[in-house]
Amino acid sequence: MLVYKHMQNNINLKHLHCTFPKLTEENQFYVLAIAEGLKYTQRTKKMGIDIRRQLYGFASFVVLFLGIGIYLLFRNTNMLIFEQIPKLEFFNKIYLPVKHSVFSSMLLFNLPDALWFLSGIFFIRFLWFNNKKWQVIYLISFYGIAFFIEATQLFENVPGTFDVLDLLFMSITAFVEGLLYKKLSTRRIK
Repeated sequence: MLVYKHMQNNINLKHLHCTFPKLTEENQFYVLAIAEGLKYTQRTKKMGIDIRRQLYGFASFVVLFLGIGIYLLFRNTNMLIFEQIPKLEFFNKIYLPVKHSVFSSMLLFNLPDALWFLSGIFFIRFLWFNNKKWQVIYLISFYGIAFFIEATQLFENVPGTFDVLDLLFMSITAFVEGLLYKKLSTRRIK
């Protein structure tokens, strides 16, 4: 308890050594690092900033751009999306053809959908981080819309290609993300 009180205050190495003379230099370093972490956490809480929320926002964009990167680097230009949004000539020059196999097909065709789906989940968690009720409502709505869009591609007048593996990848993504979220959100710092 005494160590924690010292961590809450501004402490320095000399003061720490006087209070706990038997601490090795390495242990003093760890105690000071923990104290700095506590001070940072207290500052960010006072300012209303939660680092986990920031990570969700950042991860949302990273995952989105990973999915876009797969399309731009590994997919050819005769796709429906490139009729709507022209592919820059630069990306045609760095197009990386991939030898087709079951695994590479799943990475090229199903993984981008799963990444975009994950990006949407992260973005909703970012937007509604402090309001779990609305977060759940928007997540369920997002899941429903994403699965509806994929299912409507069964019909000829809806653009896109229906793929059961897309639904499977999105389901696995939602399930794993939900498990990780539950595990990390219930974890307490001791």
